Amino acid sequence: MKPSKPSCGGRWLPGAEDRKREKWEIEKIEKSVPKENREKSVPEENRERKRRAQAALIVESSSNDGGAREREREMRENRVLYKSKLLGRHFQREFGLVDVKAEARKTLSEVDRKLKLLNKPAIKSIKSEDEDIIDCVDIYKQPAFDHPALRNHKIQAAYLRTTGSGYVGARGDINIWSPRIDLADDYSSAQIWLEGTNGNKFESIEVGWMANPKLFGDKQPRVFVRWTLDAYEKTGCINLICSGFVQTSQKIALGSAINPVSQDQGTQYEIKIRIDKDPNNGRWWLQFQDEAIGYWPGEILNALKQNAATVKWGGDVYSKNVKGVTPHTNTAMGSGNTPTLNPTTGNFGHACFIRNLRIVDNSLQVKFPEAPQYVVEENNCYGTYQNNTATEPLFYFGGPSLNRGLCR
Repeated sequence: MKPSKPSCGGRWLPGAEDRKREKWEIEKIEKSVPKENREKSVPEENRERKRRAQAALIVESSSNDGGAREREREMRENRVLYKSKLLGRHFQREFGLVDVKAEARKTLSEVDRKLKLLNKPAIKSIKSEDEDIIDCVDIYKQPAFDHPALRNHKIQAAYLRTTGSGYVGARGDINIWSPRIDLADDYSSAQIWLEGTNGNKFESIEVGWMANPKLFGDKQPRVFVRWTLDAYEKTGCINLICSGFVQTSQKIALGSAINPVSQDQGTQYEIKIRIDKDPNNGRWWLQFQDEAIGYWPGEILNALKQNAATVKWGGDVYSKNVKGVTPHTNTAMGSGNTPTLNPTTGNFGHACFIRNLRIVDNSLQVKFPEAPQYVVEENNCYGTYQNNTATEPLFYFGGPSLNRGLCR
């Protein structure tokens, strides 16, 4: 499995050496800029203030002089453009990121399409190795809220669940497929949930892969995280659409495509997921393969500030055409194949699975799930299976079984 990179990453907190290097870089860039376009130096601050005051005075006293207003506007724009140029070049040199303005121009139609969908202001776009454009949203500004659970759709899930006195971590290797997506608004995911009880609603942090053409623009499985404090009613979102998850990785971007994918009766691919709570600051850290992607801050959580009461492994399908609606969506959960309950017929390479399922308890012991329960919210369409006699049992899930004639 090879994820896309680079990532839009988290905040950069420069040290002393970073600041020296930054100053040197900016001075170097300044020398390459024509003198007439340079920003004023510190000794010229007084003259700059005086010039600005005079320009403001001209604009104020010449309200009918459109030329003066235009000159002042141009001066302001030139200063902003110059600073943007310095910062853009500096970050490009420092982190190997693409030039934001250039990428925005080249991918304008794609960015516009996504922003209209999300109603969120992107602060930069990053082009990954597989030519994807990853739109990054400022995680410290709360944009317009747009969670799918607020629309007229339903989520149907199939999963293995364990419930105990308190968990501070979870593990799982998730089989990768490119599921069939039937309707334009549908999506499908395979994931791990950690949940706590917040009154009569659950609180959750989630991670895995998701195929969501309306959000990502295609049907490929992509890296995703999600969170909520109130069962998706008013809080939380996917990836960095709203404040919440803090991304720190410069190698793996949330929303990046995962490839290659598994083939029916062919080679199988997996992603290794690990979630651990930091006992010192309450952060829930996410590790994808061997890379720490980022964390959910303890400050945004309530029940999960201490630990999780429930851990789940499995998948879900989101559609308006599920339980009780005819015709039923043909969007696949996992591989799209429902696991058979007969272990001799062979589910491996046919149904989606998660292996190496583990929980971490309050004593930091890594264990098998305790007293697992198997939940299928629409058992005429989806299914689960686990051979508990195996040394390392695989948990299978998926569907829909439209050929049964019952899932309609």
